[in-house]
Amino acid sequence: MSRHTHMYANARWRKRRAEQLRKKPLCAYCLRMGKATEATVADHLTPHRGNTILFEGPLQSLCGSCHSKVKALEEGGKGQIGGDADGNPIDPNHHWNQ
Repeated sequence: MSRHTHMYANARWRKRRAEQLRKKPLCAYCLRMGKATEATVADHLTPHRGNTILFEGPLQSLCGSCHSKVKALEEGGKGQIGGDADGNPIDPNHHWNQ
């Protein structure tokens, strides 16, 4: 369990999460790869790491799999994982995109 769990335990967050998933019901990462997958996670574009200002920042909708695998790798400094519908790397820093 995250040490920031308390930030998610209120009605304001639940409302914000529900609104994000209502507006953007498909996983942003899967869409970049040409797949339509239901999103279940309202993910912070910028990792907040407990910072209340960043916590209020923009969100993206992700499926559980992308959030727990791909996003976790990105936040660990591994870059953006995966490819677009044509198989090209989506990470702008990938050497193919230089």
